[in-house]
Amino acid sequence: NDTFNPDFPWASGGDAYWDLFRKGNQNRSSGNTEAIWVLQREFNISGGGANYEIECRFNPRTWRLKLYNNDGSTSTLIPYPNTYYGGRAAGQTKFSYYFYSTIWNRSGFDQDKRNADYNIIRDLKVNNPKSDHNGKWMFKDNLPIILESYTDTTRDWYPFLAKVSSMGDHPKEVWVEDQTVYGSITTATGPSFYTHRDEYEMRLAETYLIRAEAYLMDGDPDKAADDINVIRRRAEAPDVESSEVDIDYILDERARELILEENRMVTLMRLGLLVERVNKYNPFFNLYPHQNLWPIPYSEIEKNTEAVLEQNPGYN
Repeated sequence: NDTFNPDFPWASGGDAYWDLFRKGNQNRSSGNTEAIWVLQREFNISGGGANYEIECRFNPRTWRLKLYNNDGSTSTLIPYPNTYYGGRAAGQTKFSYYFYSTIWNRSGFDQDKRNADYNIIRDLKVNNPKSDHNGKWMFKDNLPIILESYTDTTRDWYPFLAKVSSMGDHPKEVWVEDQTVYGSITTATGPSFYTHRDEYEMRLAETYLIRAEAYLMDGDPDKAADDINVIRRRAEAPDVESSEVDIDYILDERARELILEENRMVTLMRLGLLVERVNKYNPFFNLYPHQNLWPIPYSEIEKNTEAVLEQNPGYN
């Protein structure tokens, strides 16, 4: 649904990246020229792979976020979970400051469309007739939301991604009867949890970034930059110069383009950079050098009867 609605302006994208993740746009049959491998997910269809709960796990519980009214009482941002406000989310996983800020400052914060306010939603309008602040924006209007700070660790608010949000696409079975606030859905678990679209398993942008990595490792940063810029131009981001391209830049570009698509841990482990990058950018973790590799399951060591299969260092 890309029709502009003043109550949900973030639900109206308009760039190619936003469009990639709208329901019905993932397959070649719908004109998508970037899809390589797409998992087909169909609600209420046997074998449809319904339990795609990425929206629930990664979006904040906006439906539980409270604000102070003028008399000191409280009201919620919205009266129910809402298809346009991140769905019936559980607020279980929040991204790091590195993702929310650092990588975009290096990319053209205001130019890169992947960071546009409809792709990473950093502010919302109060949409609750019982609130004294109905129709105002949480941060733009400096409303008294009940948080310690904008960057605190909370389940009820943090910026979230349109790419995993089913804005307007939750099935009518989970919409509540009371539509005083349009788009209200049930608090019950189940289908209200899901991201209701097909899921990219492999996309053309990643193949460009893998080839850019190969060019870099082969000592050809010019060709690496050319591949990266194919993606950046689609996002209307400034070109990267070959002198700027190193493995850290490629990892940043993967985060900008492939967040919640790639298995980030696998990417970092194959490069031997998991420990270094996690310890550098996430102060809440403390990894040790041996954790760049997984332990070999003991059952596999036992099966190797013709020779000794050594356990990876640090797991004995």
